[in-house]
Amino acid sequence: MEETKGQLIDRQISIREKEKALHAETQKLLFDLLSRMTPEQKSKLEGVFINEYYHITGTNINNDGFDITEYDNETGYKLIEDFTQIEQKILVDFILYNNLID
Repeated sequence: MEETKGQLIDRQISIREKEKALHAETQKLLFDLLSRMTPEQKSKLEGVFINEYYHITGTNINNDGFDITEYDNETGYKLIEDFTQIEQKILVDFILYNNLID
């Protein structure tokens, strides 16, 4: 039996709720990882590309965010909460893959 428009909308709402929960969990994991990292370990994040537009620069890397440089060489500070779930996952994967926590 074919789903009604209402059922399809309900499915989309359910997916969105799961995406929000996953984003929150990924953000918490990234915060926890950064909290455990030493300044030396955090310095190894310098140069990591978050996406095709910007990468981590400088040594101002803390639990809440870090300095970034955008593709047009604009620099700034970006909070972890401002990253998408996928961008946060890239950082989590990089930290874990490269054994940057004790």
